[in-house]
Amino acid sequence: MLDGLCEMSKIIHSTVIAKADEFFAALKRRFYVTPKSFLELLSLYSSMLDEKRELMDMQIERLSIGCAKLNATNSMVQGMKGG
Repeated sequence: MLDGLCEMSKIIHSTVIAKADEFFAALKRRFYVTPKSFLELLSLYSSMLDEKRELMDMQIERLSIGCAKLNATNSMVQGMKGG
């Protein structure tokens, strides 16, 4: 996963630099890509990853509860069939 993150970061950083050059060519205004902006990208990725993990954990818990209820209901139905 770390290799993928590094590759994605390189692609985004290179793309932003290319777009900054296009921005300068079109509007004659500079946009600088600094180490701080790169660190902000990593911080944004980290916070988005945390949000997605929380969402995934919540969905896993809901699924587990739903499966437990289905199993309990199935047991009750089997008990009614047998009795």
